[in-house]
Amino acid sequence: MDLNINRWRVELSDDESESYSDYEDFDNSLFSSFAVRQTANADHSRVPIQSSFPSSNITFRAYFPPWQPSTKLFNLKSRFDKDVLTQYPCVPCSYCSRLQYPTKARWELYDDTIQYPLEKVYQNNPQIKLVFHTDDSKPKRIATCSSCHNSNNRFNIPVPDPVPAEIQNVELQIVMLIQIIVT
Repeated sequence: MDLNINRWRVELSDDESESYSDYEDFDNSLFSSFAVRQTANADHSRVPIQSSFPSSNITFRAYFPPWQPSTKLFNLKSRFDKDVLTQYPCVPCSYCSRLQYPTKARWELYDDTIQYPLEKVYQNNPQIKLVFHTDDSKPKRIATCSSCHNSNNRFNIPVPDPVPAEIQNVELQIVMLIQIIVT
């Protein structure tokens, strides 16, 4: 029975001039399953006697150029970096207080005669107030979410419970210490 063992090896490199065989200390015995099997079973008591087979080494040079994103994907990534990553949800809806991105907010005309739910619920908190559109050339407009823009779909604003006096009386240093422990 004639056996011929071919050992195939594919070399990966960034350019066509470099090869793993150029390195003198490169050990390729790990990649040869025959060599691994032989060394693993060398000291076994019942190792079969094998005659040496003619073998040949065949090496393919493989060059894989670096991946380049398509123009469409590159434009999508640039738009994501420019638009999405530079924003954060900071505009509360005047009806349901849902935070939204400034570009996603819907704007409706402000009516002085109406006290909006956001003003009613958070009247004791001066940090939370109605957000007006920055364009002064048009009449005053307030931010609403896409659901509340249609008056039939408006959500009720969640009314927060008052903060207990025990929590309000905690000193700032202790609050900072608690935050460090929790995180």
